[in-house]
Amino acid sequence: MSCDMWRMKLRTAVVVALICWFTGAAEASGAYGNSLASPSFRYSYVENVRKMFVDEDQSRGYMASHDRDLKLRFLDFQARAEKAIADARKAGTPVGPYDLFLPAVRLRKPADVTKLDRKAFPLNLVLEVSDDRATASFELTATKPWTPAQITSLTTTLGKIARPAAVTDDSEDRAKRDQALLDAAAFVSPIAVTYVDDRFGLYVGTVTEVASKDRAGVVAALQATLDKLVPAVRTSFASQDATSRLGVTALKPLKPLIDKHPQKLPGAFHPWGPLVSGDLVRTSVSMGNVDAILMIAPTGKYDWAKVSGAMSTILRDAGTADAHRSLVEQEADRLGSEGR
Repeated sequence: MSCDMWRMKLRTAVVVALICWFTGAAEASGAYGNSLASPSFRYSYVENVRKMFVDEDQSRGYMASHDRDLKLRFLDFQARAEKAIADARKAGTPVGPYDLFLPAVRLRKPADVTKLDRKAFPLNLVLEVSDDRATASFELTATKPWTPAQITSLTTTLGKIARPAAVTDDSEDRAKRDQALLDAAAFVSPIAVTYVDDRFGLYVGTVTEVASKDRAGVVAALQATLDKLVPAVRTSFASQDATSRLGVTALKPLKPLIDKHPQKLPGAFHPWGPLVSGDLVRTSVSMGNVDAILMIAPTGKYDWAKVSGAMSTILRDAGTADAHRSLVEQEADRLGSEGR
């Protein structure tokens, strides 16, 4: 995975608050960022300026305020952006419904699109609409190769649509209307589906936020992927040499450990945390802006590198990796290295 792609993965967090504590001082610094998706695109926004805070409460308040502002702006321009994309499609730009599972390619300049291997399509193209205030982009699914002119035209149009407008109405009525919009949209993160049995837990989800009206389609796509992965993973764990291949003595029953986890998802498990934490061991594989996370509870001593490598192999063999996705990632790395 390229550095650019990894940075974009980090930006998909609900609020990117990089909190740094300084020795002997109750200060923190952070920059706001988030990613929101519609059926046609994914919009990512990360402020260029980091702020200093006296404590975590002040940091949370700042992030929450900016998160509110971004979501209101997204709700305001979403329909216009979707129309612009639909118009581009009618005019011949090969853009399809947004696919969270595809890797993204970031171009240094529009002409670089002609350097992409035609076999790598479909893939997600990142259209940069950054300004002095923030690094911002639209990510769209290109079903076939685009021309540089198509990239330039749609980037310009979407940049104008998403440009923040000055807010002159700060009345209480405006605040109530805004809150009603946010309540109706009901953005949430993560969107995930999970499977748990006594030997392993499997999570498939995204931290890209989606409004409630668009969530069913995302959940259906996640569930379809989980349904494909589970039988293959179950087969791996059912084999007689499963524990030896994992490099562990035995596996504890997982469900009781997950049930008592204080931050578990409803009916499932909380996938984040240290790679090794108490009884639990986690390994993650990325599929575009979706993560598949495998969790086990080994007993006895083990070599973390061996366990992690074996778990990653199980996920890849189950179907998280395929030739097409690998080709897109290779193309993204290749174009990224050409720009360095």
